[in-house]
Amino acid sequence: MYAMNKNADELAQTIWDYMLMNQPIEKADIIIGFGSHDKRTARWAAQLYLDGYAPSILFCGNEGHGRKLSGFDGIPEAETYKAEAIRLGVPESDIK
Repeated sequence: MYAMNKNADELAQTIWDYMLMNQPIEKADIIIGFGSHDKRTARWAAQLYLDGYAPSILFCGNEGHGRKLSGFDGIPEAETYKAEAIRLGVPESDIK
């Protein structure tokens, strides 16, 4: 158990370090972008696609808990991510 004097950033870093798997990125059949309030998920999925790691992307997510933070304006996360990926150069036909 951690001492109560650790700040939130230190605790978050501990969790991040634990969860980080340090696995190399490999080619796959599909890239899955799980919904959240952060468009960086869509940007990272689009970059992986553009770098040739998979022939298509599947975005998921509807109305998650972070929607008030996102500014998605009532649009499902998956649709918001799709629009972002298209804006970055991913063909619509390759987004599922």
